Amino acid sequence: MAARVELGDLAVSDSPPYCIHGPTLVFRRYYQEKHTSRQFYACAVHRNRKGCQFFHYTDQPLSGEKREHYMSLYREYQASLTQSHTVSLSSSSSAAPPINSISFCIECSLLYATDKDGHIHNKHSHRERITKEEAQQPTLLLYPASDNKGQAQYFFSDKTHSFILSEMKRLNFSHAICLGTPKIFEALAGAGIKGFLLDIDHRFHQFYGGEVFQRFNMFNGFFYDEGKGKESLMRFIESVPQDRILLIIDPPFGGLLNALRTGVDIIWNLIGTECSTLLVFPYFNEVHVTESFPTFLMLDYQVTYGNHRYYGDNGKKGKPSPVRFFTNIPLPGLVLPTDEGYKYCSVCNRYVSSLNEHCSICDCCTSKDGRSYKHCHQCGTCVKETHDHCLTCKSCQPSQHDCQQKSMRKSGCFVCGAFDHKKQHCPSRPSRHLRNDKRKMSFVSKRKPVLRKRLKSKSNISSSTSKT
Repeated sequence: MAARVELGDLAVSDSPPYCIHGPTLVFRRYYQEKHTSRQFYACAVHRNRKGCQFFHYTDQPLSGEKREHYMSLYREYQASLTQSHTVSLSSSSSAAPPINSISFCIECSLLYATDKDGHIHNKHSHRERITKEEAQQPTLLLYPASDNKGQAQYFFSDKTHSFILSEMKRLNFSHAICLGTPKIFEALAGAGIKGFLLDIDHRFHQFYGGEVFQRFNMFNGFFYDEGKGKESLMRFIESVPQDRILLIIDPPFGGLLNALRTGVDIIWNLIGTECSTLLVFPYFNEVHVTESFPTFLMLDYQVTYGNHRYYGDNGKKGKPSPVRFFTNIPLPGLVLPTDEGYKYCSVCNRYVSSLNEHCSICDCCTSKDGRSYKHCHQCGTCVKETHDHCLTCKSCQPSQHDCQQKSMRKSGCFVCGAFDHKKQHCPSRPSRHLRNDKRKMSFVSKRKPVLRKRLKSKSNISSSTSKT
């Protein structure tokens, strides 16, 4: 039976049950054949049952005894993650041993005292007596998580690092909150920028103290250190003016954006405004990104990763990376490096890809994937060069496409099956107002980003400006 899942009504419960990974989220599963839906609690970290088996329908009773059982499982599991940590490099740890006496077990993802515990890890793959550089950059030691349905870690390439850091310095940002971006966090100190890392990976606890790192789930806004997590971030925020803070977010691309907005709202709420933000996401999800973040616009800059098979500098089969920055920073204020294939469009008053030609009919630079587009007068929009207008399909399609397969793929509303509307406009679907009535930051979307006024005078940027 065909079914589709999306985020459910946040108003169902103020206190959702816990799985071993923390508070669960409410999801709604639509059954197209029955034209019905049903809500359930499931893990906010893993997006399939293999990663976490927790599942409970919201319309089924959940006793206090059962809730306490789930909570005890959560506490037991979380304690097991750090109970083997015997060495801490945190600046707040008075018992931290000298760096040259510490080794790292790659197999266990664990720091240990070489002389004391070396015999435990000798048969494992390990790095004996780590260097100061490795201690300050744990991503050089930690094996990246690779579960694309849960925790997957892909680190920005050096080229993308350089772009982010150069723009931060040029725009006078002094502090950054790194949400799921540990590699950027490591690079901030060298650029003279103070950072705070929010990440769900417990392994960073061995390297950083609570004053610069807290475990955080970006999809439900949950601080794992419920007593001190939020307070630590607040101290960091209060040490600097709002317009000097940049929030950098690199979420799993399979995560629900409206759930991500819940976590981002909590951070913005602590700051007191919608601070300047960079969100990393593929360009083909632009509609969904701007639906959840209506103040965001997409940059042409192609974000690449150093350890991703398809989204690296070389790309998949020579194609450019589809990953982009979405931001509430005014686009005229961001300078893309001309030596990496970007140019300034004086009509659009922003930097674009060098192959992104300005369309006088659409009155903008229309390319999304970094390659040239052409205007289709029948469709009334610009399309890829490889697409031609098909009279049968009544739209632009790849030159060698099958019209019959195109018509077979055509579908209507996933909720009720009607062909005159899509799921998001279905009258049988719960209203957006109901689904979002628990959002605590209703004022955020009405405020202009704090950086807009500061950049107003910079709206006219010379096309000769480039990154150094």
